[in-house]
Amino acid sequence: MNTRPAYLTLIASLCTLSLLADPPKQVPNKLPNGERPWAEPDADDVAKIIAALPDKAPATPSKPRKLLVFYRTDGFPHSSIPCWNKLIVELGKRTGAYTATLSQSYDDLTAEKLKDYDALFFNNTCRMSTPEPVKAAIQDFVKSGKGWAGNHGSGDNWHDWPEGKEMLGCEFVTHPYGRIQIKVDDAKSPLTAVFNGKAFPYSDEIYAFKEPYSRNKLHMLLSIDYLNSPDVAKAEQRLRDRAAAPEAKDGEKRDLAAARADKDYALAWIRPWGQGRLFYCALGHRHSVTFEPEMAKFYLAGIQYALGDMKADDAPSTR
Repeated sequence: MNTRPAYLTLIASLCTLSLLADPPKQVPNKLPNGERPWAEPDADDVAKIIAALPDKAPATPSKPRKLLVFYRTDGFPHSSIPCWNKLIVELGKRTGAYTATLSQSYDDLTAEKLKDYDALFFNNTCRMSTPEPVKAAIQDFVKSGKGWAGNHGSGDNWHDWPEGKEMLGCEFVTHPYGRIQIKVDDAKSPLTAVFNGKAFPYSDEIYAFKEPYSRNKLHMLLSIDYLNSPDVAKAEQRLRDRAAAPEAKDGEKRDLAAARADKDYALAWIRPWGQGRLFYCALGHRHSVTFEPEMAKFYLAGIQYALGDMKADDAPSTR
């Protein structure tokens, strides 16, 4: 008998369809300062985002909170960035959990400017060319007791910055996986309450990570249910075949690291960092992820953890 809740079955169907149906969005060219003049999401997308919003935050803010949403991308520009900006801003407005400010200027990531905020949210900030003073400001900000949260492309950052990778808890390799089964690693966490402890099928661009990723350092929330994700094993074999081919390119050989020997494919986690807190979720390549009520609630809980209002066990999930 199928005991999966009806809403999870519906999510699976919608996700599979939307992965194929997500229309390409126009990505603006960079301006001379490296920023992009992104357009606002269209009216249909905005309506879907608004419909996905919860009416109440899972945690009561201990004081008025301010969140800086940083969406600059120096690498691959995800076309879902405007939808994510809209979702994060509207989540704060609807629930009163925080007030969000948008920026893609490195000038706003200085120690002086960051004093005004309780947490950062990095929206698909792929392959940032982070200036050294900004690196120091981010570290000081989080370690002093503030928070950092990020989605999808923000996990593909700081390949040249060891302390940044260590804070994030991983280094991106590639995204070889699509259709998966997601398992809830910590069903007791208030951050995962929306999923009711049940595994569920999902489709997105799924990142794979290598060291410094380790469950000995991170508190896992979601990961791939490997035994119930047959497409992952097939994709692993394709990675091995490509890397072993006589004509294999250096990039294809490097991508072999995405076929993890331990089959431990992390998707979302939290961790303390100094006196502060970090939340990361690798889901969010598709703009239609922002239309999903469950993901809106999950990200809101993660942001509230980063802000310091959502109390949760963040001890490492040692395997």
